Order: sequence, then C-alpha cells, then structure tokens
Amino acid sequence: MKRFFVVLMILLMVGFATSSSITRAQPDSAQAVNIEGADSLIIKGYYFAPSGTTPAPAILLLHQNGSSKREWNEVAKVLAENGYATLAVDQRGFGETKGKVDWKLAEQDVTLMFAWLRAQEGIDPERVAVMGGSIGSNMALRGCAADDGCKAVIALSPGLNYFGVTTGDLVDTFGLKDKAVFLVAAQRDHPAIDSVRSLTSQWKSGNLTVRLYDSSYHGVSMINLHKDLLPMIIDWLATYN
Repeated sequence: MKRFFVVLMILLMVGFATSSSITRAQPDSAQAVNIEGADSLIIKGYYFAPSGTTPAPAILLLHQNGSSKREWNEVAKVLAENGYATLAVDQRGFGETKGKVDWKLAEQDVTLMFAWLRAQEGIDPERVAVMGGSIGSNMALRGCAADDGCKAVIALSPGLNYFGVTTGDLVDTFGLKDKAVFLVAAQRDHPAIDSVRSLTSQWKSGNLTVRLYDSSYHGVSMINLHKDLLPMIIDWLATYN
C-alpha cells in the first residue's frame, strides 16, 4: 500500500515590503494568447515558453479577485527560466477577458486551459500543475481535483468559501486521486489562515505541504514579499510535478 504523509512547515518570519513591484505591462518574454472558454468567451492570457530541454512541465496561474494575469508577470518569468511553460490568464470578467464574472463557468474554463497547455509544442502533457492566489487558489484546487492529469496544485491564501467557490469538500479527492497539494497562508490573514488550518485538520491521506508565515500578506503578495517562497515552490514542483 502506498504510504501517504502530511508535511507541515511553519516559518516564523516577519515580512516587510520592499521597493520592488510587479511589472504591469506585458513582459517581452510573454506571448499574448486567446483561449476559448466554456461558453465561447475568449480568455486572454500570457504564455511564457520554457527555457531548457523539452518536453517541459507546464503550470497554469490564476489571479485573485479584482486582479489580472499581470500580477503573475515576475513569477511567470522566473518559472520559465526554471524550465516551466507558464500560462497566466485573465479569468472571465477581469482584465482583457471582459464578460461577466461567473465563477461556475470559470471553473469549467480551467479544464479548457489545462487542455490548451497540454496541446502546446514541447510540453509534457503528464506534468501540468496549477497555482492560484486567494479565490484563484480555490479555483486552482477545484480545477486540479476535477482534472485527472493534474498532479500538483499550489494554493496561496485559499478559503473554505470565496464567492461560493468551496474547497472543504475536496479534501478526500486529493488523497484518492494521488494529487500533491501545497497550501500557503499568513498567520494574521483571516480567513485564509483559518481555512488552511481547517483543511489541514480534515486531511486523511495524500501529499500535503503547508507553509505558514508570521505576516498578514495575502495571495500573490506573499511571493513578492517572502523571498524564500518562490524558490521553495520551484523545489516542491520538481518533486511532485
């Protein structure tokens, strides 16, 4: 019988804002792409081709509420430099995608985005992961749970219920489908920290890693302000994806 385990890592480290900021324009290394969504809405995205050998792993990036694909610009470039093909999208109702905000349809969009990534030249279709921030992390968890080929998901500040997008009902799915999950939250960021503690307490089987920071940062801002987090994510992906 395969051995399942839970890894809990807690870092007590106060984060401070730095002078660096997320690049808001389209990066030179990104290709603007159009992907047909669940109801034929055109989803706008940036695709960062991988550097290095192929077939390459790939990762889908889902932004938080009120934001856009551009919040991932610096993260996506680093992932691409580390050999990952990276797709950051404007979810429906945000950024250049337009349309109405509809989280149920957005969940179906994630499935189509996985398919788009797997169809790109030089991609290993069996090594496609997903990462999200805030409600984007809820979408990432739900999308990976529904996709048999998704083996790894990173959730930055997930919630048990953001705008009707739930996560507590997914716990058993990850163990049954042998998926690896990495949850990240700040200890003074409520309700994200409460949600991560609840999800962790419910975990029965599967590969779970939890990283907690002694700060109040939320979502993608944790990557920008806790400088150890992105290298940690890259190392984790190398193990589980």
